[in-house]
Amino acid sequence: MNVMTSPWLLTGHLTPKRTDALEPKLFRKLTAPQKASLRQAFCEEVYQDGDPVPRDTTGIVLHGGLRESARRRDGTCRVSGIVFTGEVLLPNGPRTAGVQMTAMGETGLLSCGTERFAELMHDIPQLRLNFLEEIQDRICETRRWHVMLGRKTAAERVASLLFSFWQRQGCPPEMSLRLSREDLGQMLSLTFETVSRQIKAMEQAGMVALPLPSRVRILDPQRLLNNTTGGAAMPRHAA
Repeated sequence: MNVMTSPWLLTGHLTPKRTDALEPKLFRKLTAPQKASLRQAFCEEVYQDGDPVPRDTTGIVLHGGLRESARRRDGTCRVSGIVFTGEVLLPNGPRTAGVQMTAMGETGLLSCGTERFAELMHDIPQLRLNFLEEIQDRICETRRWHVMLGRKTAAERVASLLFSFWQRQGCPPEMSLRLSREDLGQMLSLTFETVSRQIKAMEQAGMVALPLPSRVRILDPQRLLNNTTGGAAMPRHAA
């Protein structure tokens, strides 16, 4: 792991696109002096593929992504979610003590220690409100995700996951799955053969295209959304 000790936005390494991705969420509605305090508290860290990410920090993914894995009772791990660029990494709590985060490819993380972030929230009420809203959103999304797993067919689950990933990455012309079919199956409680078969069926139906196994183009978003049967945006975080 490489740590860039220069404060956030003073390094010259962040592009305007990354900055825009940060402020509408955790840092929205903050004043210029409040943002100046955050610049001094947050540092940019760069992790290489597979590096573990400490869970005693609050952070925002600048580029790349984080793979979330939960330990099962038998000691094995299963993929439980992804944190995409622009999304917030929350510190572990009592119910997520067994959850591990690792970098997916080279990943930049804007992070702040838990104690320092708590001080900032005490001093900046709007930051505390933003953080609480982030936690509430995660709780709602997790609930919706588990309802989806219990009520939807295999085809609907795969369509929901692809549509969710596409939205979370900003609806790009081509997106990265960043996970194997087996990983996707773990998230959806399906076998990797089932996941592969459903993605292939969507490709044959003209909803998606796969220039590479790890790259997906959403050709017909409306049809893909219809295949989720919900007709609404899926959860941002499948944890």
